[in-house]
Amino acid sequence: MMDWVQVISYLCSNELRLFLGVYLVARLTDFSLERKALLLTGAGGCLATILQAASLPTIGVMAVEVLVITAVAWYYQREKMNLVLFLAIFYEIGVGLWDFLLQAGLGILFKSENFVDTKAPEHFAGIWLVRLVMLGIAVFLAKKPKESSAPSRLASAAAMLGLF
Repeated sequence: MMDWVQVISYLCSNELRLFLGVYLVARLTDFSLERKALLLTGAGGCLATILQAASLPTIGVMAVEVLVITAVAWYYQREKMNLVLFLAIFYEIGVGLWDFLLQAGLGILFKSENFVDTKAPEHFAGIWLVRLVMLGIAVFLAKKPKESSAPSRLASAAAMLGLF
């Protein structure tokens, strides 16, 4: 029973991570998303979940997510691909870093190793906290006008906080 809960949590988490990654890249490189992009992103999230459920290393799942984000951006905008690839790779690295930092922080706070053990249900606490913060940032950015420099400043601030 618990395996299905973990698979569903991975699916929702991967989908949210990919949708927000595509949204960030679209917002920073000025292209608009359509239904085809959402379908491709959804299929990529399912593929990432299948690979994760098959115990593929995290780097493989991250590579699939980078390829999905890049493929969606390439479909809509065939220029600035080096910028898109850079953003996708560092988005995945940044989200992975924040996942780890919150999981380790929760583990230290509650004096439990289960927060960094991928087989334990506590593992999802740090992941979902990061996803909720990411969703809040996306809602904040969606309310800003397209010409605003808030997306690039917010992305830079999140990257700098991760380094500190």
